[in-house]
Amino acid sequence: MKGRSILGLIVSFAITSQSVFTQSIAVESKRDSVTPSQQEASAILQAICGRDDVFPNRERGGQLACRKCPSFTGAGSRGSLSPFTLEKVVYGSFTQAGTREALADFDGCESHGQFYGGSVLLRRSSQGWSALRYESGLRSNNCLKFPSKNGRDLLVCQGYYAQMGHSYDWLDAIQIGSSETQKSQQIHLISKTTFNPPFYETRIEDWTAQDIDKDGRPDLSIRVREAKSATKPLGFEARFASHLPNPTFHRLTFLFDGQSFRATPDTAQLKQRIERK
Repeated sequence: MKGRSILGLIVSFAITSQSVFTQSIAVESKRDSVTPSQQEASAILQAICGRDDVFPNRERGGQLACRKCPSFTGAGSRGSLSPFTLEKVVYGSFTQAGTREALADFDGCESHGQFYGGSVLLRRSSQGWSALRYESGLRSNNCLKFPSKNGRDLLVCQGYYAQMGHSYDWLDAIQIGSSETQKSQQIHLISKTTFNPPFYETRIEDWTAQDIDKDGRPDLSIRVREAKSATKPLGFEARFASHLPNPTFHRLTFLFDGQSFRATPDTAQLKQRIERK
């Protein structure tokens, strides 16, 4: 999916900074998506929406945001959706080796179909941050980095969506380029949370980077919760508010060769069974 260039849509602000730099899953492992300091968040936002348009969003605990939706978002500059609020940032070299870049996750200014937000790719120079492009619907608030053979950082990010009595969990391998983003879905799980029984739960419980095959490169390890029940506990519709009883846990392994991920034979077989289409 190609992103929309914002070089011609925003004024490039050279921000000098002394800084060097929506939801979480049930079992929070260390992620490369981090909450930036206020100083860093301010520098990033000024590069996107301008110094005079940055404000603390009190409805989100004072997180910094653009006061109005940037023109490159789905809502546009006259949009009435929630403010463009900075959530998390992943730092790395995404478009080419050796660059100092950031992928900033924003909530707001997009519809339900675009997961209520998107991500802005920025690059840092001696003059500060400058925004390169925007990808609507790409949520990067829950990601891990995997260094590739060519010196670029590949991301694995978790997505979540709920609609019509079902919830959806997935993990995408994402390669960020200067003009486009390439995605490869590793797993996609569905839970039935409302309407008539039986109810079922197939959710990503946790996922980590581990060198499983001992080749010196981290691989992707995913822990999945699976359960089925004729009744559901209070709050089951809400993500992680409660779970179905008597779950079975599965471990799935995707080996990384520095370019792409490959499911082990056991994982491929299990994945085919637990992914409900």
